[in-house]
Amino acid sequence: VIGDSNLLRQVMSDRSKSEEVVLAFEEYCQLAEELEGAKELFQEAGDDPDMKEMAREEIKEIEPKMEELEQRITILLLPKDPNDDRNVMLEIRAGTGGSEASIFAGDLLDVYRKFIQTEGWHDGRVEGRRRRVQECCPGGQG
Repeated sequence: VIGDSNLLRQVMSDRSKSEEVVLAFEEYCQLAEELEGAKELFQEAGDDPDMKEMAREEIKEIEPKMEELEQRITILLLPKDPNDDRNVMLEIRAGTGGSEASIFAGDLLDVYRKFIQTEGWHDGRVEGRRRRVQECCPGGQG
C-alpha cells in the first residue's frame, strides 16, 4: 500500500470518511455499558433509596445521550451525495420589484455570506457588468 500512492490516498480517504461513524459507535457502546451498569446498580440497591435515586439519575442522563447518538449514527450511515465535495456557483439577482428587490437580494447575499463563514467555506465573487455571482466552495477549495 505504501508503494502505491494512489492506493494509499484512497485508503486514507476511506478511513477518514468512516472514522466519524466508528467514533460515534464506540461512544454509543460505552454509553450502553454505562446504562447497563446503572440498571444493575438500581437492581442491587435493594432498600437503599439514595443508591436507587443515584442510579435513576444516571439512567436519566444516559438515555437521552444514547437516543441522540442513535440519530447521529443513522445520519452518518446514510449514503453520501457524490456532489457534496463539488463547488457551487450561486447567482443572486434583484429581479422585478425595483429598489425593494435590490435590498432583498443584498440581504440574501449577506445571509449566504454569514452561512459560508459559519461552515468554514471559502467564498469568492465574480462580478459582471450587470450581475454579481457568489461562488461557494466547501472545504476552502476553489
